[in-house]
Amino acid sequence: MRSRGQKKFLAVILAGMLVVLLVRCARAPTEPQSETATLSLTDEMSGVRLANVELRLNGRRATTDSLGRVDVELDPSSTLVEVFPYKPVALALRRGEQREVRLVLPASLRRYERMLLTAKRQGYIMLGVYNWWTRREELTGSRFIILRHDVDYDPETAKAMAFVEKLVGAHSTFYFRWVTETREAVDFVKCAGHEVGLHYETLALYCEAHDITRPEQVTDGVLARCRTLLKQEIARFEEAAGDIHSIASHGAARNRLLGIPNAVLTWRQNLEAFGVEVDASLLEWHLNQEGIDIFTADSGGRWAPMPLNQALHKGFERIYTLVHPCWWRPRMWGRFAVYRP
Repeated sequence: MRSRGQKKFLAVILAGMLVVLLVRCARAPTEPQSETATLSLTDEMSGVRLANVELRLNGRRATTDSLGRVDVELDPSSTLVEVFPYKPVALALRRGEQREVRLVLPASLRRYERMLLTAKRQGYIMLGVYNWWTRREELTGSRFIILRHDVDYDPETAKAMAFVEKLVGAHSTFYFRWVTETREAVDFVKCAGHEVGLHYETLALYCEAHDITRPEQVTDGVLARCRTLLKQEIARFEEAAGDIHSIASHGAARNRLLGIPNAVLTWRQNLEAFGVEVDASLLEWHLNQEGIDIFTADSGGRWAPMPLNQALHKGFERIYTLVHPCWWRPRMWGRFAVYRP
């Protein structure tokens, strides 16, 4: 049995140790607890995880990881999630929360995604012009869609369509006019795994500059001069955008006035002399020769001879389609920038 004095002595020692411990804890720097939540971002229609995608969280730049996840520093009120080209989403998050967020595309882009997913489910291979050209013998007997985009007026929606196509595993070719060939748009499309090329309007621009308004004024000399200019344009485009393998003719107002397309410059010409292998515009003139069942385009915002989804429904096996991004621009983005026609 310990004496009463010994117990009192031990109690004093323990109390002193406790005081020292409390003082040390009070002096030690405290680490603030992390005020974060984790979001997993997926596409609402396909359910595909948005891996390695840039976004903004309350205006701050961030990037999802390989599983489509991103850590969010919590805001006292709500967190605004902005992922191009999806509709923005405002979220109220709790510390440590893990939440799946299914992002929704604007209506027009959802229609486009649905059409691509339908083609994918039906077994179509979706590929760009040059990719098809190099594989056309291999693809004999396969279902395929050659996806071509003429970026006449709207590089922003071109970027959105490139994003959607990458999401569903489709590949395509985007042809940029000089007035739409922005470094941001071209780099975005190429990083999404698609092909780019020049949407040339050389003859139309030359005839405008030289006040040529009648077809008889388009002489052999004029055509020869324009062919030289086109070769120079292709070389200049490659300096800005990297190597290109295909081009496509733009239909300008001056071409309609003259009744002569820009593609007359490459008709029956050696394309290697221009530094390319394919003029996508000429494919429209040789569908049967190239084993293509149908060419369908949404020029002017109206499909002819039929929409792509109708061609899928009718069971055409080998489809060549031209889709203009400007006619798919979401209304919520406002009007596309108007460039010289």
